[in-house]
Amino acid sequence: TSDSPTYDAPVDANGLCTVKAIAMKTWLNNSSITSMEVKCYYDGIANVQLSAAGKLSNAFEWCGTDNVPTLKVTGPVNASDVDVIRNIKTLQHLSLQEATIQGNELKDGAFSGMNLVSIYLPEGLSSVGANLFKDCNHLAAIVWNSMVDIQANALTNINNPNLLLYVPALAIATKTNIKNVVANGTATKVVLIDAEEHVNNNFYCPIAFTAKDIS
Repeated sequence: TSDSPTYDAPVDANGLCTVKAIAMKTWLNNSSITSMEVKCYYDGIANVQLSAAGKLSNAFEWCGTDNVPTLKVTGPVNASDVDVIRNIKTLQHLSLQEATIQGNELKDGAFSGMNLVSIYLPEGLSSVGANLFKDCNHLAAIVWNSMVDIQANALTNINNPNLLLYVPALAIATKTNIKNVVANGTATKVVLIDAEEHVNNNFYCPIAFTAKDIS
């Protein structure tokens, strides 16, 4: 309306929003109101917001994905969005904790072959496929917020002895060969190995925890 602020320069959006505009000039009729919904937003640092699944690639149209070491995704996500994530070669730290995955399901090999050091998965997962982290040779921390059991084949070719696995309950991790399990903030036993150039034994601790025994 005529009471709205006037703009003659670019306007920065800092999240999901709907932009509405109207043009006015003395002695002329007002234009119709033009409206555009911003369905995806990337702040250029680490945070992506989505209002609809399948829009993740659009969030990076202005900057590309050549330099995205950390990514936190909020909003609905589908299989095509997961494919976009898997193809971000520079990505080391991924959080899907605030994301809602379509069907609450992760397909086979969803994150396979990535250079991830840490990953947070959403609480609402009800099904996960095999080879979820196959050949993720740098992986050092998995924050598994779901109550779905972790199958042994989810961690194919993951041999990092320093890998920390955070779960809400110990029973969720009994089918894996992961030794350093943090259940609801407490680890029964943690054993860490000195770094060696020819062995993958990254150590990364994203969440503080209590260890009853550590060496």
